[in-house]
Amino acid sequence: MDTYFSHGDSDPIIAVTKGHLGRLGYVVGAPDNAVFDHTFESGLRQFQQDRGIVVDGVLGKESLDEIELARFRLGDRILKYDPSRPQIGDDVAELQKRLANLGLLTSWISFRFEESTDTAVRSAQRELGLNSDGIVGPKTIKALMDVHRDHAVGNIYNLTERARVKSLGPSLAGQVIVLESAASTHHFPTAEFSAEQRELQRRISDDIARRVDGRLTALGAAVVHATDDNPNIADELGSSALISIALDNSPSPLPNGVATYYFGSTRTPSIFSPVGRELANLVSREIDSRTPLLNCRSHAKSWESLRNLNTPKIYVLAGYVSSQHDIALLEGASVRVDIAEAIVAAIQRLFLTEQNDYDTGTLDLSNVPWATRS
Repeated sequence: MDTYFSHGDSDPIIAVTKGHLGRLGYVVGAPDNAVFDHTFESGLRQFQQDRGIVVDGVLGKESLDEIELARFRLGDRILKYDPSRPQIGDDVAELQKRLANLGLLTSWISFRFEESTDTAVRSAQRELGLNSDGIVGPKTIKALMDVHRDHAVGNIYNLTERARVKSLGPSLAGQVIVLESAASTHHFPTAEFSAEQRELQRRISDDIARRVDGRLTALGAAVVHATDDNPNIADELGSSALISIALDNSPSPLPNGVATYYFGSTRTPSIFSPVGRELANLVSREIDSRTPLLNCRSHAKSWESLRNLNTPKIYVLAGYVSSQHDIALLEGASVRVDIAEAIVAAIQRLFLTEQNDYDTGTLDLSNVPWATRS
């Protein structure tokens, strides 16, 4: 079971974390003080905000993982491929971005030094007249930094991800779509849901997912539901997209509305999932046009549950369990129907060419010629 630290706790891990965050420039107090005090909480929240993860002021697995990623900048250490213990970190992501900018890396920017990165490094070294040993030391880093090709919109993976989806044609027949529902409490374990709120989220999210499933299946898509036992099923099936439907929660009853999220880095705008961003924007706009729920728009986040998949994945947080306004609307079947219709319309619009695209909120799938079972 994961360990979490919050205000008032004392542990050697807190002292170590203070040292790491202090070296990154955050004001967290003296590292020899192992107490989780107000200064440390403030600095931790700022770090969470900067990294695009949940800002809860709690030191848990995701925050510790992000701190581990942030520890190194490119040049701080020697990088090389080790299949038994792959190196991870922001320095690896920066290396991957530079390799992608040169057209040498066509895989996901994963923050992990894997075989594809090793292959790209060796190719770069050969092109730059260096020893092709796969070891990223000062000479290789200097050579990469001397190559100015950033204007090339360098993430080839982004281009191929978008091209792959567009090449599949406008029909959903035969496409594999993975659905996930009520995963907030699993992916965001520090979010405080009461037993009643957990059940409410499960019931509403499952109902929306069931309606999405029915509509996609009727259009010929193969729908698979993700489970905690196999979080990588979307990648294993080579699915076109993963849509996670859930509800949000807040200590205050005031926040309300629908928001969508996709993988992206607020610190490095070139690192993002283009298909995820497009789908998140489409879902946000379709729900806004079809329901009275407040549009909280789409946002880039580097949550672990978004970052660890190659499949374009989005979260649809379809309201707040803590908002009486949202729940009153979501308890009505017609709003859940409209949300499901909006999600399916957004998925269909994702595959449409510009010539066949429809205005937001106007796509009626029953009238689209190719939106029928193959």
